[in-house]
Amino acid sequence: MTKLPVTCKGMLILFFVGALQFCAETLYVNDQGAKLWLGNKVVAQLKVDQKVTVTATRGTWYGVSVDTPDGRLSGWVSQKGLTAKKILPEKPAEPSGQTAKTKPEPTPKTVVPPRKADPPVRKSESSD
Repeated sequence: MTKLPVTCKGMLILFFVGALQFCAETLYVNDQGAKLWLGNKVVAQLKVDQKVTVTATRGTWYGVSVDTPDGRLSGWVSQKGLTAKKILPEKPAEPSGQTAKTKPEPTPKTVVPPRKADPPVRKSESSD
């Protein structure tokens, strides 16, 4: 068995690390949505802009893993259902103390009650 010089081992390791990073590409579900298949069964309906991590490719199918509310799922998605860029723009950050679900409280208007008219002034008869 031939031993590789240290520099070749380092290059070989970098090659494999680069290959792993290439395989773990991040894509997004396009505006048509996509189904996550496992065998001949649909295990999840993926939403627009949902992030998926590509773990393998076979023709026009991508082996992916995706985070869902029920946990991480793996399966296959057709290339037609994926895109490299997000479709919807990012939502701006909410000010502290507010969430996207709650609307800010309206500022109460100061209501000034109508002013009562002063009672008419009676002229007193003066005795000069």
